[in-house]
Amino acid sequence: MWKAGSPTTMTPMARAMPVRDMMLEDRPKALSKIKLMAMVMGIWMIMLRALRQWNKNRMTMRETASISSPSLPLMLAMAAWMRLLRS
Repeated sequence: MWKAGSPTTMTPMARAMPVRDMMLEDRPKALSKIKLMAMVMGIWMIMLRALRQWNKNRMTMRETASISSPSLPLMLAMAAWMRLLRS
């Protein structure tokens, strides 16, 4: 049974702090705002890139549909005509 005063079998683990975060301890307000702005800008840039890719894909699909749609009735008519010729 585990008791509050008994020693544990787990060894303590050292925690390494990144250099950037250690620098934040000296000047937390100024650097944390810069870090926050960098994070927001990064997220915004990723979203913008994704939106551009989505728009590009949407335009490609629209162009493909407009190219293939007019030829579909012609292709169906040709297929029907070929079936008539074979029978």
